[in-house]
Formats: sequence, C-alpha cells, structure tokens
Amino acid sequence: MAFQYNETEALNAKSSYGENDVCDFMIQDTADMDLVANSVLLTFDLQVQEPKGTRCLNKQVFFNPNAGAHCYIDSVNVSTSLGQLEHISEYSRMVAMFETASKGDNDTFNTSDACEMISTDQKQSTGYCEGNTTAGTGSSSHITDDCDVALKPRCVLNKMSANLPFSKVGYVKLSVTLAKVLDALYSNETAPDMDYVISNLKCRYKTAPTQNQKVVMRSVVGLKTSINSSNANISAKVPAVCNAVSCIFLKQGDEASASTDGQALAKVALDSVNFLFNDNLNNHITYD
Repeated sequence: MAFQYNETEALNAKSSYGENDVCDFMIQDTADMDLVANSVLLTFDLQVQEPKGTRCLNKQVFFNPNAGAHCYIDSVNVSTSLGQLEHISEYSRMVAMFETASKGDNDTFNTSDACEMISTDQKQSTGYCEGNTTAGTGSSSHITDDCDVALKPRCVLNKMSANLPFSKVGYVKLSVTLAKVLDALYSNETAPDMDYVISNLKCRYKTAPTQNQKVVMRSVVGLKTSINSSNANISAKVPAVCNAVSCIFLKQGDEASASTDGQALAKVALDSVNFLFNDNLNNHITYD
C-alpha cells in the first residue's frame, strides 16, 4: 500500500501560540482516499520562559514528567461532517493517568516517549524547559535552541481499528486548546513569572487509497466533579458502549497553582466504591 504524507497548519496560523489558544486543523483528502489509522501527529517547537520573555535557564521550573509535552494541551475535540466524534477535557491529566498506570520508569527510555518529552522525573522536565544547548568551549560558543516536540494526541483518531474513509466522513477537524500556564508548569522559584511559547505548529498525517473498511473508534468521555464529603455520588449518562472507567483525584487547592503539579494524581483513602448501572432494559445492576 502506498502512503501519502501530509502536513497542515492551523486555520488561525500564526508565528507563535500560548495559553488558551485554540488551534483548528483540517484533515482532508479526496473521496478515494482514507486517513491511515493512528497516524495523526502534532509537531512544534517549545520555549519555556521564566521570567516571561526570557528563556528559562538555571531555574527550578517543571512540568509533569508522565504527561510530558501533553501538559501544554488542555482539551482535544474531533469532529467530521457527520458531527462530533469526541471531546476530551482535562486532556493532560488523562495522559498522565494512562502513562502512570501502564508504564514503569524504565519504559520511558524509548524514542516515542522521548519525542513527547515523557520522562522519569522532574529533573528531566527541567532540562526540557531549558531548551537544547549545543556543546562549546566557552560561554559565547554555546547556542540554545527551542526543544522540538512530536506527539501523538491520545484522541479517537489514534485509536482506530482501521483506516477512516473520507468518502464517509467528508473531512476531519482536530481542535486543540492549549493549557493555561499554571496548569502546564509549576516551580520552586520565589514568585515565579512563567510562560511558554509554541511555534512552528503543524499537524501531520498519512493517507492511502481507500479500502472502504468498517472502523471501530475508541473514544473517551470525561467527567469532572467535586467531592466535598466522605460520601459522594457521581452521575453520568454516556451515549456509548463502555468497556472501562478510570478515576483520578486532584485537590482543589492544587489546581492552577504555580507551586504544585496540576497533573499530579493525588492519593485518596477510599473505603469502598459502588457502581450502579441502569441498562437499556431499565435493569439496575450494582457492583461493589
């Protein structure tokens, strides 16, 4: 099968992007082509600043090592001419959960994780914040460049069972909202004044001649709620067939804080968890 490699810029393309920016990418081709399954990639250059306007050097500035460069993404939305396929809020916390649950420290020493800035500890994330420094014999011989990043969004487009025919969906729109600075970065510095700048942002994907296959796309439905007592209930109506549920916690005081990791997975002392399902036959099913 012959693949065609494609790249596109955001519809609102500009020289640099920062917190809360929304980047929309159109993924499309002719009706006789398919989007190759699990081939969507975001590439960009990253510069972390502390203070704002100055490259972060020799500073205690970090981002969550399990989430890596995904920390700079707040939400992801995927839609086609048929409607919305998926919306993931709290996206970077979801990635941190997946990585923590599925990998050990030694599993992060592979090229796919290194490209996404996923690592084992805070020291490595600090190194990424400082950029790439060339070898040199003196202070004037060193050159520091922005770190380049290539990450695969953990969205429905990269969790497909087969190629997606453009003849059926028309086009695919990938919308990425960038995270707030205090959600992405944290610091041990006194009164930190942090920022990040993303440049050269592109979406890359592969297409191939259509095979007109049936496609199963595994999507994520995210729910966010507050627990204010020792006995809390969370209710949801999910319009899909579900095969798993995962729960993670974060203290409200640690959210959007300059001194704490906003992607940390807090430990909560749970006595019991009770699941109650109401299926399509109106049968009540309980699991303890």
